[in-house]
Amino acid sequence: MNTFNIPMTETEAQLLLRLLSGQDLNAQEKRELFDVENYLQDSLKELQK
Repeated sequence: MNTFNIPMTETEAQLLLRLLSGQDLNAQEKRELFDVENYLQDSLKELQK
């Protein structure tokens, strides 16, 4: 099992869990996850190298 240390605030973690569970987020909540999304995209690029 792989584990990742993704830097995020408690609020970002709660929003990400809501998103992953299929709940819709409003525009403000999506903006709050922008940094997390960028981090995950950068990490994926590194893993694909």
